[in-house]
Amino acid sequence: MKIDLSKFVDIKENEYTITNAVYYREKNELKLTVESNLNYLEDKVRADLDDYLSYVNLTIEFVMLEPDTNDEICEDKNPEINEVEIIDDIDLNIKPREALNNSKDNCKNVNNPCSNLIERKEKDLQARISHAMSHTKEEKKIDVPVDGLDYGRKIKNDPIDIDDIYDKKGITVSLIGTVYGLDVFETRNHSFIYTFDLEDNTDAISCKIFVSQNKKDCLNLLANGIAVQVEGVLNYDDYAHDDVFTINSLKDAVVSKKIDTAYEKRIELELHTKMTNLDGFVDNKDIVSILDDWEWDGLGITDTETLQALPDLYDAISKTGKKMLPGAELLLVENELRILTNLSDKKIPETSDIKDQEFVVFDLETTGLSRFKDKITEIGAVRVKNGEITEEFNELVNPEQIIPEKVVELTGITNEMVMDKPKIDKILPKFLEFAGDTILVGQNSDFDIGFVKENSKQLGLDFAPIYMDTLPMARALFTDMGRFSLDKIARKLNIPAFNHHRASDDARATAQIFIKMYDMIMNQDLNLANINTLNTEYPKSKFENFSTIVFAKDETGLKNLYKLISKSRMENFNTEARTPISILKEYREGILIGSGGHDGILFRSLLNDYPEEKISELLELFDFLQVEPLGIFADEITNGRIRDYNQVIEINKKIIDLGRKHNKLVVATGGVRYLMPDDYMLRNILHKGQYFRYHENEPLYYLRTTNEMLEGFSYLDKDLAHELVITNPKIIADEIKDIRPIPPGTFPPKIDGSDEKLRETCYNKAKSIYGEPLPKIVEDRLEKELNSIISNGYAVLYIIAKELVGKSNEDGYLVGSRGSVGSSFAATMADITEVNPLSPHYVCPKCKHSEFFEEDRLGAGIDYPDKDCPKCGTPMNKDGHNIPFEVFLGFEGDKEPDIDLNFAGEYQPIIHKYTEELFGKGKVFRAGTIGAIQDNTAFGYIKKYSEEYGEEFTNAQIRKLQRGLKDVKRTTGQHPGGLIVVPNDIDIFDITPIQYPADDPNGDIKTTHFTYNMMHETLLKLDLLGHDVPSIIRALQDLTGTDPLKIRMGDPKVMKIFSTTEPLDIKHDFSNNEIGTLGIPEFGTNFVRGMLKEAYPTKFSEMTRISGLSHGTDVWNNNARDLISDKTANFDEIISTRDDIMNSLIQKGLDKKKSFQIMEIVRKGRSLSEEQLEYMRENGVPEWYIESCLKIKYLFPKAHAVAYCLMSYRIAYYKVYYPAAFYATYFNTKLSDFVYSIIINGLESIQVALKSYAQRFDLTARDEGIRKVLEVAEEMYARDIKIDRADLYKSHASKFILSEKEGYILPPLSSVDNVSEAMAIDIVNERDKGEFISIEDLNKRTAVNKNALESLKNFGIIDGLGEKNQMSLFDGIF
Repeated sequence: MKIDLSKFVDIKENEYTITNAVYYREKNELKLTVESNLNYLEDKVRADLDDYLSYVNLTIEFVMLEPDTNDEICEDKNPEINEVEIIDDIDLNIKPREALNNSKDNCKNVNNPCSNLIERKEKDLQARISHAMSHTKEEKKIDVPVDGLDYGRKIKNDPIDIDDIYDKKGITVSLIGTVYGLDVFETRNHSFIYTFDLEDNTDAISCKIFVSQNKKDCLNLLANGIAVQVEGVLNYDDYAHDDVFTINSLKDAVVSKKIDTAYEKRIELELHTKMTNLDGFVDNKDIVSILDDWEWDGLGITDTETLQALPDLYDAISKTGKKMLPGAELLLVENELRILTNLSDKKIPETSDIKDQEFVVFDLETTGLSRFKDKITEIGAVRVKNGEITEEFNELVNPEQIIPEKVVELTGITNEMVMDKPKIDKILPKFLEFAGDTILVGQNSDFDIGFVKENSKQLGLDFAPIYMDTLPMARALFTDMGRFSLDKIARKLNIPAFNHHRASDDARATAQIFIKMYDMIMNQDLNLANINTLNTEYPKSKFENFSTIVFAKDETGLKNLYKLISKSRMENFNTEARTPISILKEYREGILIGSGGHDGILFRSLLNDYPEEKISELLELFDFLQVEPLGIFADEITNGRIRDYNQVIEINKKIIDLGRKHNKLVVATGGVRYLMPDDYMLRNILHKGQYFRYHENEPLYYLRTTNEMLEGFSYLDKDLAHELVITNPKIIADEIKDIRPIPPGTFPPKIDGSDEKLRETCYNKAKSIYGEPLPKIVEDRLEKELNSIISNGYAVLYIIAKELVGKSNEDGYLVGSRGSVGSSFAATMADITEVNPLSPHYVCPKCKHSEFFEEDRLGAGIDYPDKDCPKCGTPMNKDGHNIPFEVFLGFEGDKEPDIDLNFAGEYQPIIHKYTEELFGKGKVFRAGTIGAIQDNTAFGYIKKYSEEYGEEFTNAQIRKLQRGLKDVKRTTGQHPGGLIVVPNDIDIFDITPIQYPADDPNGDIKTTHFTYNMMHETLLKLDLLGHDVPSIIRALQDLTGTDPLKIRMGDPKVMKIFSTTEPLDIKHDFSNNEIGTLGIPEFGTNFVRGMLKEAYPTKFSEMTRISGLSHGTDVWNNNARDLISDKTANFDEIISTRDDIMNSLIQKGLDKKKSFQIMEIVRKGRSLSEEQLEYMRENGVPEWYIESCLKIKYLFPKAHAVAYCLMSYRIAYYKVYYPAAFYATYFNTKLSDFVYSIIINGLESIQVALKSYAQRFDLTARDEGIRKVLEVAEEMYARDIKIDRADLYKSHASKFILSEKEGYILPPLSSVDNVSEAMAIDIVNERDKGEFISIEDLNKRTAVNKNALESLKNFGIIDGLGEKNQMSLFDGIF
């Protein structure tokens, strides 16, 4: 700090300088260090300064300096007191005394510019000191401690950093950190073991506390995410097999956070979130915290070629009043392959005949890859004149450094060979003389040209060549090649073998290659001047790429940015998307374009000494220029890609000068990839796991505070650094509007007349069932729903769903509904769902007489006894499940409807295609998904890194790294059935970019770039899922020739299998002979069958409740189950579905809307407020019911449960009445888990296998699948239904079918051990062409392998076939 005291008091300039300032908070004392060449501090100066800083107690330390005759006169500059050191204390409530009125008569002259300046400086200093009083120099912020957490004895030791603990094993130390992964284990003697990880800014450690039962309450407040101070001892734990810190004392603590203490804050324009594919590590919540903690106004979000962080971040940041700058890092590629590069000011000749131009083809051998650190060891060259090689140049060079052993192995050039050779200062001039004014040519010539340029610069030689590169020439011509090494290209062109990696031989081979390729290129009617325009199929995504950042400054820019990202990802993808400069220019309206950092085209062009004309041409593309702090270049310099920091400073200054010359703002950007310096390890781990070559040797891309960023430009004038770091980024930010990434509102598709069509459809169907006039209950419900649906614009959704379901039914596939759509009677009448939500009722199919039972809130019409119509005697239909419409659309009717439909798995692609036909091309997209790193994947990356670098991590360190890597994007995908529909009056790019799932262009599926959750309620999403159940029912229909829609619901025999196996007619005892639901979807799992044993359902409505209980989270176990067993509540009273809550509360007299709100909160697992709990108690809601609500994490909708049960009931019907068809269909869905060798051998074989599985505790998912199939097979054999032997000519390739033998199922060929589906299909195709005459014939005509043939033999499937083809003696005689 150096501030001239004359800026604040009336003295001569340069007499006194403030060099340090320390503020003592407790004493309200400001201590200034004042230096001067004078030998004392004048009393008047002291008095004036006291007066000026009257609001603090002022202490001055005076230091006398020796006079320096070279001191420059201090310019009139803004004093930079960005930091004042603060000495913290306990009492934070002491306020500075008010400033006294300060009369400075000599500065009152308003015409005196000095007066205005001093007044401004005074206010600025006062503001800065006031600001500093709330910040510490160490840039820390204090978190509020958890009050009352105190365990063990008083902590005596001062805390140390966790990474300092490992050399203090066995010694009592104290640590402060944040708690993660807290777990509590109760021992047999009822003591408790608490385990967790403690993490600070340096490391993480596993912790353990042994707590007696009477001390457990002391740790009630211990929780994940809180800060604690602990004291204990680190030792090796035999149980954990790791170092564990055993805690003796624990109390609440405060954890310091890094903050930005600068008075005037900067804005970072380049930050990568976790949505940058495998290379961004900043979490959204941390971004919001940083903006708050650091008091920044905004932040630029620039993930690489992706925008997926923007929607959620915008919502989070805008709530804080801060500004998100929506942008991206683009990886630019030029539109042309750079075959020829002109670094000179000469014009390129327009010749196409190789004989008209002289070339020198050359190659270098070097000690390494860095032109700045390594040296040339050999120069080889040949002259091409008149299209022929005429002269050679070959010289070894003494590099004056040791040649590495690997390089010796590669080139054959040893240290002894060059020891007595001339140095580069002798050889290079000779080479340049040899080359003269020719065009230089090389393979990957940027490398060789770089070395020649650097050495020429060191020797003071002029070198500004025109040069060509054979590498892009080959890429342009030979698109069938994968790699383009010199020897591979030579072989492609039939050039004789040569001594690769010696300069002279490589130069001659390169010349031969060049001559041939030159002629091939010039046949395309080109010349040297336009050779870079060569037409090629070599993908632009593989061109050399350059980084740049862009921002959407308005709505037009945002839409263009969406188009840019879409085109880049869909048309130019190669490990990552690339953006051709031509596309950027096409869509640049409304977009601000930066020049990029050190990986940008501007920096690289300056690094490579491109001519001024080329630089000026580049600058036309950019709206602002970027420079980066020196710290970012550490690895570039260490690895030899840049000469030194002076070169960085030189280039940065050139960029600043270019900005001034071309009137473009220059901004400082930090290329942020992770938040804190120590997080650089995350990037290294991920890069190693992905086989990236890049490895950071030290933290480079962390988020820098204002002062840290200013320090990175300390070589510049302070005012200029302030402009780059603070002023200019804010100017850029001000140019960018506050834009929502996804526009507000909903945009449903429009179908003309949909309102009228829905009303007409529903009323016609209702009248066909209930007659005309409609019963009041029917008309009231229908009218209420239709008014709500139509007024909120949802009729079109119903019409779409009706069309899709109708199409599927027409093609013979039933559709199951999901979610709450069955709560809508309009959906039932529109044939979208078969669930009827009216109260249980009878209705006569003939005369339409109906009887409703509105008081029956829990029952189902299916359960009512059969009844004949009292008016006409016709058997009446039974229906109704009593499901309120409000569950679907809310009491206001404005909740967005979510119509989810289950189509048969094999029919799903057809219905998706039909949806596209309905809305037109470019209007239907699959909903995109994001695949992110989770703990297991993160562990794999960490393990790979650990093995590669020999770096071991403790378990706590691994978990810390896993937390850092969690949710980093690694791929994209598609929703299994979610389709997004775009209305005709808007474009998809008004809402979201688009892409291919997993960026794979080989399919025809296009997805939204944003996930549906990000676009919630913006565009219509149709959930058209593929599901086994509709496929099963269709298969049963085909096998039995029955109509599943005409199955009698409520059949007592069918209902019984949900509580017993009696209807299955069991002939032999078997292990699951209690409940008959094995193999029935929703009711066949061990968990649900256990519920059935306890609940013993006898009615369909009870089935529905069990379905709800089984799909909820924390609804049955530790909740309803206990209430029933304790006889606190009966089965009809407990909560099974979300509808139960609303119905029960309304029945108890609670307000309908409040009941709905309570239901919505409970079903999502959120906590009820104290007011809501009190309201429930006031209205007599039992305490057990309230406690049950508080335990629930998720509740299933009743409509969904009913829909599932209706389908499951139909399948159960077939299990009772068509058992062979049922088992055949079941096995078709489980073919991969069907073990032919066990099941073909009958009941005893199956039971032996099941017993074996029951004794194992290491079952894999595959083992579990096999075990379940064996259980169903056991039941099947117990009913005397058997598996027939597979038949070479009758068995299907992949489907179980009914055998001609009564009570037998014929298995497919692919069910046989070792016979794959492909082999089975091959057999079926060949048998259709003619019988197999032998095993040899079977083997020749099909793809069956040795193991498959062995299985076919062992199981007698190819009995009767001889081994070899045999010719009869009588063949051909008759």
